[in-house]
Amino acid sequence: MKLQLFLNVSEILNLEELDLGYNSITSFSSGFNKLTKLKSLDLTYTDITSIPSAIGDFKKLENLILNYNKIKKFSTVICQLKNLKNLSISSNEISSIPTCIKNLNKVKEMSFSSNKISKLPEEIFDLDNIERLDFYGNEITKIPSKAKNNKKLFILYINYNKITKIPDSIKNLKNLQYLHLNNNAITNLPSALGQLKELVSLALESNKIDATIPDSFNNLSNLRYLDLGNNVDIKGKTLTNPDLLVCDYNYDYNASENLCASGPLKCTSANIPQC
Repeated sequence: MKLQLFLNVSEILNLEELDLGYNSITSFSSGFNKLTKLKSLDLTYTDITSIPSAIGDFKKLENLILNYNKIKKFSTVICQLKNLKNLSISSNEISSIPTCIKNLNKVKEMSFSSNKISKLPEEIFDLDNIERLDFYGNEITKIPSKAKNNKKLFILYINYNKITKIPDSIKNLKNLQYLHLNNNAITNLPSALGQLKELVSLALESNKIDATIPDSFNNLSNLRYLDLGNNVDIKGKTLTNPDLLVCDYNYDYNASENLCASGPLKCTSANIPQC
């Protein structure tokens, strides 16, 4: 049975948190937009196909969750939520993100995983307080080439997309600790990745990389996890980073034998020959 939401506004005008998840909601009463004190709204697993325009009136909203619905369009009303800190619209049917996303300058976390997004707006990296971006499972073909010097972003997931190249501008995301670009169509290994000094985890497996490991990767003193498995051909020398705990150099699947170990390998069981 479909449910239409009716609210007794006189009783809940001071409501700050509202969780309507896992209900078959298709529409909202006219009083919905009067909940102006809301700080958190969860509409996970409802039947909504569009973002309610009333959300634009929730100026105090900090947490908005719209996961697992059938939303096709990212409504610009969300860009009016200047106090928003967490935005999650995963598992919907959104194909694009408007440039007004730059207005959400208090946002710390955004998740657009499992949608149909084909392009990342450069403005998304202009958000001064953004710490985590998740675009897992979309149709993105390109990382913006003009990403600004973002100082707080430390998690970036763009795995399971259609990216073909890592731009040198990736070096501008200086605080990155987790960069997951696995399961794309990437062919290059730019030395610019070696400038991400805070990097802890670098996942590049299941791409189309046919390249030499840059010497600059040895500068990643915080690197603990490196996965280059299931690529075309990884060449050069293994890393000398002393704290690397887990590594996969695609050795068992290499098309050539142009890979050698720079020293003892504690992070892998692969029998890579010494240089």
